[in-house]
Amino acid sequence: MMTQDAKQAINILMIDDDEDDYVIVRDIIEEIERVNYTLDWKSSYQDGMKALLAHPYDICLLDYQLGALTGLDFLQELNCYECNIPVIMLTGQNDREIDLSAMNTGAADYLIKNQVSTAIVERSIRYAIAHAKALEEIKIRERIIEHRTEQLQRANEELKRLAQLDGLTGIANRRCFDQAFESEWARASRAKEPLSLILIDIDFFKSYNDQFGHLKGDECLKWVAHHISRSIQRPADLLARYGGEEFVVLLPGTELPGAIQLANQIRHSIEALELQASDTRVSPWVTLSAGVATCLPTAEKKPEQLIHEADQALYQAKRQGRNRVYSNTE
Repeated sequence: MMTQDAKQAINILMIDDDEDDYVIVRDIIEEIERVNYTLDWKSSYQDGMKALLAHPYDICLLDYQLGALTGLDFLQELNCYECNIPVIMLTGQNDREIDLSAMNTGAADYLIKNQVSTAIVERSIRYAIAHAKALEEIKIRERIIEHRTEQLQRANEELKRLAQLDGLTGIANRRCFDQAFESEWARASRAKEPLSLILIDIDFFKSYNDQFGHLKGDECLKWVAHHISRSIQRPADLLARYGGEEFVVLLPGTELPGAIQLANQIRHSIEALELQASDTRVSPWVTLSAGVATCLPTAEKKPEQLIHEADQALYQAKRQGRNRVYSNTE
């Protein structure tokens, strides 16, 4: 722990090609009380840059004219390294333009050599160090804010994603389907492409719930959703829980034969799971009925009509004995 009489230590690097100027500044710094200053000196641009990047200096005193280059060139290169060491520019010219250029390039202060004194140098060093610390604190706060903003954005994106999913099965929910259906209808209308729907219902599901209980019913819904999703290969196709034991598959750019083929593939895959059925009139295993509908969307047609046709096809599939696929053209 530092005692009350202990001096603060500040390490300074001076970059100046004139040794006489270095001696003058060294003598001035030695007169400063209360602080233990150490002053290193480099006489060239290259050596100064290497030293600043290699050692933890608290501050740099930089000559404006360094041979063929200037202190502004040095500052610009230092900025490329994102070096946070505060720099005080030293010059023999009392030029307001140079002053402004130095400050705009990143210098913390600007001192004229023949006007420096112990008080001026001490005040300039203290100000430059305090200013650099304040800037670093601002950068830290900005990074924290940026990080928290990114976290909030990710959280919001996750909430939006979850708002589109069915809480039980993890597939898209009715809201997600409605949005996708509206979008795909408009796209298909512009592109003059077909749009197909498969509306799926688990056969005798109320009886399944009554016999095995709602927990088993939920497990059945999850298994069915999972295995239907495995049958859907194209990224544009969408499986959603339509409500209760009903599911819907949205198939952009799909003709009726392709939709019927997929519906039968789904139906066979679920029966092949051999989940025990509560009602064995159709099969000893849980089965599906599916209604398929296809149309070529236009501005004059209403999207609800395609859903109605798929629903009517599903009704016919059930009416004709369940565990089958029926289409709106039959």
